[in-house]
Amino acid sequence: MKLEQRIGRVDRIGQRHIVRALKFALDGTVELRVREVLEEKLQRILEEFGVDKLADVLDSEEGGVTFEELFAQAIIAPEEAEGRAAELADEIRRRAEETRAGSTFLAVTERLDPTDAQKIANHQIPFWTERLALEFLRSQETNGAMVRAANPGYDLKWPDGSVTRAAVFTRDEAERSNTTMVSLEDPRVRSLTTSLPVFAPGQPIPSITIPDISDKVSGIWSLWRISLQTASGREQRCPVIFLTEDGRSFLPTARAIWDRLVDLPISLCLNENAVAGDAATAAYEESRGAAETQGAPVFDELSSAHRQSIARERKKGMDAFAARRRAVGRLGLPQVRAHRLRQLDEEEGAWRAELTRREAALPDLAAILLVHVARAGSLE
Repeated sequence: MKLEQRIGRVDRIGQRHIVRALKFALDGTVELRVREVLEEKLQRILEEFGVDKLADVLDSEEGGVTFEELFAQAIIAPEEAEGRAAELADEIRRRAEETRAGSTFLAVTERLDPTDAQKIANHQIPFWTERLALEFLRSQETNGAMVRAANPGYDLKWPDGSVTRAAVFTRDEAERSNTTMVSLEDPRVRSLTTSLPVFAPGQPIPSITIPDISDKVSGIWSLWRISLQTASGREQRCPVIFLTEDGRSFLPTARAIWDRLVDLPISLCLNENAVAGDAATAAYEESRGAAETQGAPVFDELSSAHRQSIARERKKGMDAFAARRRAVGRLGLPQVRAHRLRQLDEEEGAWRAELTRREAALPDLAAILLVHVARAGSLE
């Protein structure tokens, strides 16, 4: 970490030359062997926990002292050097595990699998992006939009009149054919994800069967958006709820259903037994009640974070205005001092009014999707 800090003092913004940092180590020395052991084990920890958690452990005041002691002990007792390095790596792993556990919010987080990210990058997100964009454009043909098959991909005409030729939705295909890739980074596509309609009370609820779920339980699964709208923007969370037919709430089952819904290789069977009428309204109200109960801590967390942000900004502003008043008070000419104080009063008044406006927060709870999970044998 000290070496990185020293390099950072040279390779910084404004540096016009390429910086090459070399650190020499004597072959066959205890120091080199300790470095090799540490680098090997730290790389394994990095692969397991990720750069954020490892940096939380290493980039600290006590981190440097630990390594200095290790090298000092290695010189005193070379025969114990490798063992001490391994012990330190085990301690770092333990602290990284504690750091990860301490960052968990409202639930136990499962160990992340890097292959999951690869699956998303290569399969799911591009597929759903393609479905979202194409279905939207086809629904907007009366407004001038168009989807036409091309080789490769599609020729797309958007409602605003812009045209994308030979558009594809995967990076591999874009690189292979040297054509335009349409992704969630495209502002036109991203705007679709931020303007999704909410699920209205009484709207018919589609019924589905899900492998490994429908043979065990049935009920209403729902996805909700909890948000806090302020003048600075909107903070939101999207919890999932699952209520069995007898009204019990199962969070693990809700997450399992969510995993199945976004896991494309699993085929979902959409049946014709939709929940409609009074039953749909009752299911919506019951699910909303569960969402309000389970979402209360989330609302509290969002509100608390907003209040703390406003409080920090208020304190900084008041300190700044107090410092400016002290500076104005030292001016020798009474007329100039009075004029500056009047200006400062006007600025502070405008600042307080703006802060009051930004302090207001509007909470909201909206249903994004409700589906009825039916038992596999109940539809025969």
